[in-house]
Amino acid sequence: ASITGGSAMTRLRSSTLPSTTVGSYYSISAAAVTSVQAENIHLSQKNEILTTTISDYTTKYQEFVNKKTYEFQQKEEEYTDQISRLQHQIKTQKMKLHAIRSEKEEIQ
Repeated sequence: ASITGGSAMTRLRSSTLPSTTVGSYYSISAAAVTSVQAENIHLSQKNEILTTTISDYTTKYQEFVNKKTYEFQQKEEEYTDQISRLQHQIKTQKMKLHAIRSEKEEIQ
């Protein structure tokens, strides 16, 4: 089995090559496996931290989007109400203007 991974390969290459005895090959293999396992644990911990961080940011972003959506809906309702009131005022003013013109015509 070949060993891949930066630091484990570096450690393996930098160690002195053993004599041709089975025991020294075994100790190099055991050290390499231990090194890879340690690196795997380290990467797993980093992955867990990053996953938690991403999850936190995703939650915060969703809360921000929800808040802004609510604020925009409130503003939209407020502006819609204002437009309705102004349209009603315009209609009322037009009716008053029409009544004044009719009265004016009757007087003339």
